[in-house]
Amino acid sequence: MYQRILAFVLALFTVFSSFMGGWIRLKDVKPAEGDFTPVVRFAALSDVHINSLGDTQCQRMAKAVKSAYAIARTDNKHGTLDGIIFAGDITEIGTEVQYLSFQSVLNANLREETRPMVIIAKSHDCNTMGKDALTFWENLSGLKTDYHDVIEGFHFIGISTTRDKSTEVKYTDEQLDWFREQLALAAADDPLKPIFVAHHEHVNDTVYGSRRAFGERWGTPEFYDILADYPQAVDFSGHSHYPLNDPRSIWQGDFTALGTSSLYYYEFTVDDVATFHPKNHRNASQMWIVEVDAANRVRLRGYDLIGEAFVCEYLIEKPSDKASFAYTPEKMEAASSPPVFADNAQATVECGVDGGYNVTVPAARSTDGKIIFIYRVYVYDASGNPAGDFWELSGYYFTPPPESVEVKIDNLPEGDYTLKIVAENAYGQQSEPLIMTLNV
Repeated sequence: MYQRILAFVLALFTVFSSFMGGWIRLKDVKPAEGDFTPVVRFAALSDVHINSLGDTQCQRMAKAVKSAYAIARTDNKHGTLDGIIFAGDITEIGTEVQYLSFQSVLNANLREETRPMVIIAKSHDCNTMGKDALTFWENLSGLKTDYHDVIEGFHFIGISTTRDKSTEVKYTDEQLDWFREQLALAAADDPLKPIFVAHHEHVNDTVYGSRRAFGERWGTPEFYDILADYPQAVDFSGHSHYPLNDPRSIWQGDFTALGTSSLYYYEFTVDDVATFHPKNHRNASQMWIVEVDAANRVRLRGYDLIGEAFVCEYLIEKPSDKASFAYTPEKMEAASSPPVFADNAQATVECGVDGGYNVTVPAARSTDGKIIFIYRVYVYDASGNPAGDFWELSGYYFTPPPESVEVKIDNLPEGDYTLKIVAENAYGQQSEPLIMTLNV
């Protein structure tokens, strides 16, 4: 009886969801150029955080699925979306209604050609039902919460959270043993092919937002040693909500790791202080479009759903060969260069409404094709002594990024000051400063 009621309610939800937006016409996306011909394509995203049927999160999720299909249609050689990965926190607190809402959006938008692969996360998805959330989701969707799928000859392995809410353990020993076994099976099938892995929390000390120093809350230690035996593993994870167009959101070392950003809000770490939320941080909606060709090359394109544009792209030539990895932190930093301000660039300063001062900084220009991360204002007194330093993120997570940024500085004692203003990239490399004076 319960299953019949559940099916009836889901059918009603799906009918409602089918009215949330129709055909997507992409305004800025053109067919990808070059000699890369995909044989498989999938989308990877996370942190949808659906709260109720028809909410903003449902709409963003529907747009993500429709946009992935629209992107696929631009390819006249392989115009299909073969799979879609949701790497956890699909709901806000894991209620039955939220799971029904998520499934209804899938039902209303997903086509038969596309394999859904969904991770259930401890942090939000199990908040209400605990261990029963996984069983509820499996019964609702017909999917496995730990899965090993093969799509067009490529292996996809996903591992969800522990089934026990009463413990801090996220993954059981049995799950970890299963994970090792599935990776071994995938590698034995073809050791040169990439293996696509998904879970919720980043592996510690890999992508931006995973550093162990910020606490286990943002990372998980269980997987590194397992994945280290498989350089061909391409690992997708979310949880941190850190933008995927930050170059630190791709990491290569013993394997490849990607942060999947969020459809809900952005979060950042600045100067080793985590959980920073800038203005308009809820205007967040990013996903990966991932393609593989017959030579096992992996193309990763980050797409901004609000700006409707690709915001980054990477190509992994040989996913099974660590020696060829181009996106290690060391290589990425070495290939970076400081931003520059235009020759005629000038900053301005005004008194703030709530005290202090507002310094308006014109946008600098990237010299390496990567994002400008932050603008800093260093304040010096008349004797040249430091009197404060202040910063504001560049807005690189918006498409397009803003043409200027406002940095707020505190009240200062009376006197004459010099302001040195720099643009800084993701690796701490700074531009030549704009210099101005301030009399208080």
